[in-house]
Amino acid sequence: MATPEAIELYSTLVRKQILKNRKYPTPSLRREEEGTVIVSFILNSLGELKSEPEVKTPSRYHRLNRAAITAVIDAAPYPRPVEGMTEGQLNFQIPIKFSLQN
Repeated sequence: MATPEAIELYSTLVRKQILKNRKYPTPSLRREEEGTVIVSFILNSLGELKSEPEVKTPSRYHRLNRAAITAVIDAAPYPRPVEGMTEGQLNFQIPIKFSLQN
């Protein structure tokens, strides 16, 4: 069984990989649209997406919701989870923030 620290470290790696692939939609930048999208997805024991990511909590803007899904897809494949962390799959709900302040 993986330690809580190992699980937190892996979750941080996954979040960072997604954020590296996050692209702010140009029309949203022009319109100064901001928001946070919570995306749910499942990774298998190889770090691959097991199913299509889905928006659990949308922002007010469809473009940002779609960009969040695209970031999760584009970030795949993810690093393999450490031994003992998964018994076939890992479930994630990751907030992806779009802010003009960044």
